[in-house]
Amino acid sequence: MAEQTVELQPGESKQVSFEATPHEAKTYQVSVDGLTGSFRAIAPVGVAVSGITVSPTTLTSARHEYETSLGLGFWGDPFTISITFKNPYDYDVWVRPDYAFGHLTGEPLGYVAGTLRGFVAEKLLYFRLLLSSAAIEGDYSSTTSWQKPWDPRGQNMGSNMQFVYDPDGVPRAGDERWLKIPAGGSITTIKEAHLASDLQVTALQCVLCGEIITGGVENHYESNHPGVEITCWSWGGYGGCYFTDGSGEAVTSVNVPAEGVVGAYDLCVVAQRAIYFVYDPGCGQTRVGGQIVTLNWRLEELDPVAAAVPDMISIT
Repeated sequence: MAEQTVELQPGESKQVSFEATPHEAKTYQVSVDGLTGSFRAIAPVGVAVSGITVSPTTLTSARHEYETSLGLGFWGDPFTISITFKNPYDYDVWVRPDYAFGHLTGEPLGYVAGTLRGFVAEKLLYFRLLLSSAAIEGDYSSTTSWQKPWDPRGQNMGSNMQFVYDPDGVPRAGDERWLKIPAGGSITTIKEAHLASDLQVTALQCVLCGEIITGGVENHYESNHPGVEITCWSWGGYGGCYFTDGSGEAVTSVNVPAEGVVGAYDLCVVAQRAIYFVYDPGCGQTRVGGQIVTLNWRLEELDPVAAAVPDMISIT
């Protein structure tokens, strides 16, 4: 701010305002021309995740078949996730929300050098987004370490804006759908998704005792059913095990949860980008519709947002 001159009479006091950029939240002592005072720097309150719900909270590793216009599709259990973001600022903020099931590591949750620490997303629990429209139907999710349930046009379903425009109407961010949080308010995004279809694996089950066979079929029968003779064969990728007396198959193929799938999972919600606009006349230029447009609003980023809920769902 501009230089100030303050004159005081004996015993008189006045409130003086000034600009400062503190580097940490603590009490700072100030001395100007022999006059002393102090101020308390408070860490800014950023955009926050104020609510997370999942329904249902108990899901299975089952694999479901869906008939779509593109053919037969496979997904895991369906669920709905609801995320509420709160904006304490007196200006609009846009975020790009993402989420995943996994486990907290015990390390403080937050971003360090652009990397989320304190949470590990489980690779087997990628989300599947089921689209249903006149033009597109089916599963178009990506498979990255952080599952982004987007359709092939890059639109993050559940957000409310495909493009972000500054107050002058100039498009400044696009290609992915954004969630706009109004100044001083909150907004909830609801996404419908599915667990992955690969949470189950094929296993062999003994027809006599019903146990899942983890070792060889012949070893299982020798150890658990002595005296029962079976014959096993394989050729060209095919095979089978049968009772020698011709009474039928000794094992059947069943689907069981993959190793490590069953259990409780934490849920982490992140917004790796949180943006807003600052009025700065003539701060730059951009090309819109083949024409050069002068920018009067500077795009700024807030700190990334991350929040987690322990034991949010269980997989059975």
